[in-house]
Amino acid sequence: MLWDEEFKPLRDVFDRLPGDRRFVLAVAAIDRTLAEFDPPLEDGRPTELLKESLDIARAAVDGGFAGLTLPDGVAEELSAVLNEPTESGVGPLIMAVVGLFGLPEEGLPAQTLYAVFSHCYEAVFERVEDETDLETVEDERANRRLTATIAWEKELLAQG
Repeated sequence: MLWDEEFKPLRDVFDRLPGDRRFVLAVAAIDRTLAEFDPPLEDGRPTELLKESLDIARAAVDGGFAGLTLPDGVAEELSAVLNEPTESGVGPLIMAVVGLFGLPEEGLPAQTLYAVFSHCYEAVFERVEDETDLETVEDERANRRLTATIAWEKELLAQG
């Protein structure tokens, strides 16, 4: 995947960021990914669960993320959604959002932020793949939406 080629050399940048800042960047990456979806996600329980969970994480951006938990039953529902066919992009975004919960006092681990960025790219990839064949890294490089996703993720990381 193009994302892996572009971000593997940047692993140390993720490591250097403080945990609380990594949390803020993760929430921002998921927000931006959702905002970039065209068409937007369809209404339905998977989208509702995703947005509810992201709202909880957003509320913790200014602190209070340590030990952040999902409401009773939501983790199970999210897990069930991952085991069912869903709209393109939903699964990777759910994986990204789930990584924001149950964090230690130090904040979001570097590996989790790396995974969130990867999941966000994968969500866009799935949406693009519905419209066009993406057989090679060159196909990804030729796709404006995918290269734009990589560009804004790199910008976000640089703001860290």
